[in-house]
Amino acid sequence: MPHDLRNDNFKNCINDIAALSETCTVFLYIDLFRPSCLYFDDLKIVYDRLREGSSVETLINFMSTSFYMGIIGLGNL
Repeated sequence: MPHDLRNDNFKNCINDIAALSETCTVFLYIDLFRPSCLYFDDLKIVYDRLREGSSVETLINFMSTSFYMGIIGLGNL
């Protein structure tokens, strides 16, 4: 079973991921460091290129300590 692992910033790989989503099943694990790292517009690029027979599964980790502390900090604005 072919696979392609990337350990990089999501924004750096978005075009490659979008191209893969046209023909392959893609699994994205997104580990957020702060609330500003939510790239929904970039995820839309991937989902817009889906074709019949392919899929994208996305797991977004909202439980990281840095992300949690960032959310708490937003309440102090």
